[in-house]
Amino acid sequence: MIELEVTSLYKHYEKENVISDLSFSSKSSILGIAGVNGSGKSTLLRCLSGLLKANRGKIVWKLDDKILTKSTLRNHSGYAAPYVELYEELTVIENLNFILKLRSAENLYGSIIDETLKEANVLDLSDQFYGDLSTGQRQRVKLVSALLHKPNILFLDEPGSNLDAEGRELIEIILNKYREPNHMVVLASNIEQELQLCDQIIEL
Repeated sequence: MIELEVTSLYKHYEKENVISDLSFSSKSSILGIAGVNGSGKSTLLRCLSGLLKANRGKIVWKLDDKILTKSTLRNHSGYAAPYVELYEELTVIENLNFILKLRSAENLYGSIIDETLKEANVLDLSDQFYGDLSTGQRQRVKLVSALLHKPNILFLDEPGSNLDAEGRELIEIILNKYREPNHMVVLASNIEQELQLCDQIIEL
């Protein structure tokens, strides 16, 4: 079981308050973070993932009743967002191999990459340079990079942005695969179609 407990969370940039005294808990398989642009969705997602440190408050992740440290959370999670880019001068396969190496998951080389690329319908892009891909193709490859190591927790920021109808269907397939007791998706979005797939929504 994946559990999340957030208590009195605050995040500000200089004098601008982005998150103020936010508390919630979740055991849901799909947790949505909703709000208009500039409401703090991405900031909250980055705080929850450990990429950004909150000014005050507590964030506790548990997997099977065991608290996840920052390092173990990183090992158990994947993150995809429009603002997270891969190396343009490397091919898709080179980027993915590099990511697995960073995660010390070299034992997953080869078939797992092809399998995940195939699931995202971008296997034919393996040998293309990432910098030559369209925006939609890049978005799919970013999703692949987040899913490669089969994470328990998946952080998605505006996953449907720049995707066509087939790509948005892919997002729905991914979310449905994570409807398991030991998996969880935290999805930041203002797209109603994506938020309808969530079991719980935090409105900012």
